[in-house]
Amino acid sequence: MKVEATLTTILSKMPNLNKSRRDFLVHCFVMFLSVRGKINFLSLSRHSYEYVESSYRNHFDMNFDFSSLNSFLFYPQEVVTM
Repeated sequence: MKVEATLTTILSKMPNLNKSRRDFLVHCFVMFLSVRGKINFLSLSRHSYEYVESSYRNHFDMNFDFSSLNSFLFYPQEVVTM
């Protein structure tokens, strides 16, 4: 899938993400695009074969720097850290 490959490439450039976190984020972004209606942890776990509700809760308790992600999306050559 082209979206997954693009997201994996972008997230692999971010220095503070390990592989399991990167895989989870790619999975979540794809799920956000594919699930219709209200999205919560229970609905994500219903549509997923990889993660259960508690996995979503645990991953979403961790911090993620969305401003760095936006920087990598719009300025892929430059590394902007805050």
